[in-house]
Amino acid sequence: MRAATRCVEANAVDAIASNPSPAGGGRGQGEGLLASLAGLFIASAALAQGSVPPSYGFDFVTIGAAGNRSMLPSERYYNYNREPWMANVGQVNYEYRISRTEVTTGQWERFAELAWPQVRGTGVARLQDFQGSFFDTNGENGQSPNFVLNTSNGAMPTMPMDMSWRAAAIYCNWLHNGAPTRQQDITADTFARGAYDISTFRRIDTPNGGFFFDQPQRSPGARYWIPNMNEWTKAVYYDPNRYGPGQEGYWLYPNSSQTLPTFGPPGSGAGAGYNVGPYPYPVGSYPGSVTPWGLLDAIGGQREWTETVFDLQLLDGQLASRGHFYRGSNGSAVGTANENDDFMLISSQGYPAGLRIASPMPAPATAGGLLVFIALFGRWRCSM
Repeated sequence: MRAATRCVEANAVDAIASNPSPAGGGRGQGEGLLASLAGLFIASAALAQGSVPPSYGFDFVTIGAAGNRSMLPSERYYNYNREPWMANVGQVNYEYRISRTEVTTGQWERFAELAWPQVRGTGVARLQDFQGSFFDTNGENGQSPNFVLNTSNGAMPTMPMDMSWRAAAIYCNWLHNGAPTRQQDITADTFARGAYDISTFRRIDTPNGGFFFDQPQRSPGARYWIPNMNEWTKAVYYDPNRYGPGQEGYWLYPNSSQTLPTFGPPGSGAGAGYNVGPYPYPVGSYPGSVTPWGLLDAIGGQREWTETVFDLQLLDGQLASRGHFYRGSNGSAVGTANENDDFMLISSQGYPAGLRIASPMPAPATAGGLLVFIALFGRWRCSM
């Protein structure tokens, strides 16, 4: 009886498909239903896949090879004898995007003008955190000060911006919330949360001094963030074909090389250092000095913030300091592999560094969804 019922219903579906719809211009009811179900499948697949967040003028590079291995001791660019606890750097188990170059002063200016009045007086950041080395402000006593490039020191809109870690985190919040450029589009959340919740930005006084304890990693669902140590290291040093086709590994230097880079003006070196002026050069000034993924300015630009937190403890176990690492080399200390690109420890507020934006890659749609659709439609034909 059950088998007979299934065949009768299947025949009914065939009959529906062959009969014209009264209002469909001759289109079969079954065709319309099938089209509707297909539309639902396409919509659900799109939702599952997600959408790539807007680029906002950044040239994003996709970092693939999910599940890569971490660095071997012989591949480490840092002084692993001094930092043995960083034994597994570089492994990332997902695809992500990262900007080819650092955030520029031109990409920073309007954000700073809008953000500073919102965070002023909150205690989470200071004016110099947003000014960096390149901006002066006019109208500071007004509600919306203008950030003006200090051209007297050679500042240009294409130079890589420097900022405090907290200002970098607030910039990611702004991007996460649509990067509005008009005052009337600013909400309470535009700068306060999204990638990082600034309510977690706090200072704690200990017997050894005052230390900053900020949100240690981006919030779930962040659309833009400060890359962590593993993400930054993979984007700069990892090569899926380092030792031959399909043989993964890491280069010792950020310009896909095992040879200590030289510094000089554009066209005569791998990057610029403090002794090569004017400093820094505009982003992309060294197009021949690229990482395996095609990133520029990983050497010779600004040092760049990472999300990774480091706690330095005294011998008795008490906290001595806390900060975020920043990566990259500006050529100020070149002599050995370890000096060229070493870990740097600084507080969440204070000495500025540059920023390279990271962003997610949505999971691709798979054939699984189509199979589910076919199975459901087939079941409707023969099992209802």
